[in-house]
Amino acid sequence: MRDQKYSKKLFDFFGIPEIFDKMPLLKRFSDYCRDVTAEAAERTGLKEGTPVYAGMFDIDACSLATGVLNDDYFSSIVGTWNINVFPSQTRAKKESGLMNSIYPTGLNLVEASSATSAGNLDIMIKTLMSEKIKNAKTHGRSIYDVLEEFLDHTDASFFKAIFFPFLYGSNVNPDAEGSFIGIQSNTTKSAMIRSVYEGIIFAHRYHIEKLIKVAGHRPKAIRISGGGTNSHAWVQMFADTLGIPIETVEGS
Repeated sequence: MRDQKYSKKLFDFFGIPEIFDKMPLLKRFSDYCRDVTAEAAERTGLKEGTPVYAGMFDIDACSLATGVLNDDYFSSIVGTWNINVFPSQTRAKKESGLMNSIYPTGLNLVEASSATSAGNLDIMIKTLMSEKIKNAKTHGRSIYDVLEEFLDHTDASFFKAIFFPFLYGSNVNPDAEGSFIGIQSNTTKSAMIRSVYEGIIFAHRYHIEKLIKVAGHRPKAIRISGGGTNSHAWVQMFADTLGIPIETVEGS
């Protein structure tokens, strides 16, 4: 990170020292690399001669696109992964358990993340809502439209079930498993789905509290991107649970 170069120690650690000299040159996101070749054009359908630039890591791209340029604001991505970051003049210390990466503006990007976001929701909707998915399609609707209405007409007091969103494990414990706590004989599938929405938010809150501790202050707002922003009700639930203003952008 300090020298912005590949670390030979890592290649040795993973037992692939022979790959070190075969790595491509590191580029800034705005660096011109070369043009699309005739062979690449034939294989991909891209126009020959199209200039190719290095481009950005998706986490950086989401943060920049939502105007997160300093630690006044945090960026959260509600997608397959639960990503929470803020730009910083300094890197987070090792003992914080957070990750650091290079931000295109010249700052560091401090990150707290895990596979505990909308990827969990996607699986549970397919598992619990198969009939409702079919019914929604029959009426020319999306299951997410149906769930949006449901979220709008319920709140945290709807049912006490708790969902642990660890269907893909956790970086706290790789053996962590997803589970429902508090379900009873009268628990509905709808109640379980609402608890999934809530459990994912608390997983984000866990990471955001770690970022606040490292930053030394709460952000003015958290700017959200990712598939979760398609649900206005879910974004409001984030604001209610985090106690921090949540902002989205007009573009998708």
